[in-house]
Amino acid sequence: MAPFETLRTAGAASASDWSLAAHLALRHWRFDQLAAWTQSPAGRQHVGDIPLPRAVRPLPAGQAPGWWAWQAEEQALVETAAQARAPTELWVVFHPQCGPCRRMQAAVRASAPLQALMDRCGRWVAQMDARFNPREFTQWAQQAGQAPVQFRRAWADTGVPAPRATPVMLVMREGRHVQTVTGWPREGREAELMTAVRAADAEGRCVPR
Repeated sequence: MAPFETLRTAGAASASDWSLAAHLALRHWRFDQLAAWTQSPAGRQHVGDIPLPRAVRPLPAGQAPGWWAWQAEEQALVETAAQARAPTELWVVFHPQCGPCRRMQAAVRASAPLQALMDRCGRWVAQMDARFNPREFTQWAQQAGQAPVQFRRAWADTGVPAPRATPVMLVMREGRHVQTVTGWPREGREAELMTAVRAADAEGRCVPR
């Protein structure tokens, strides 16, 4: 709890300082630190209630970093091995509060080809930040079909440049990033996305020929 204790003992921190410290702790996955602090009198006064996972279960020590799946039923983050769902994958980098992301999810649910693509080869991928809200990710997961809703604790481990906006659709082939489709305007981007995936999908598993 060092960042919070430092602010508390300083005695002159503003509300924005407390908020920034909490958001940085969340971004860096200091869930235990946040939980302990928000249960203390000073934490309740300065930080308030921060939505947190009910459980965080990493892989056993010594294993390579993996995907962190959001388990809606448990409200938990569970780390799983970083193996591909298929030779070609589609990573959709999103956030539940992103309007174009919500448009894309609605388009996926309304389009049988897009839903099949996500079910067979897709991942909904988020990055932990100050906007994290378990309820929002649970709602997203409940509408995601068979595509997992996942996080990467260290985006650098993916070998892909970190997206600066959402949604970003990353076409991956055998672990390598081969194509990017950015944004989801009101008129949609289904044809462009399907073409990009089809070009990489040599087996026809994601987009049947």
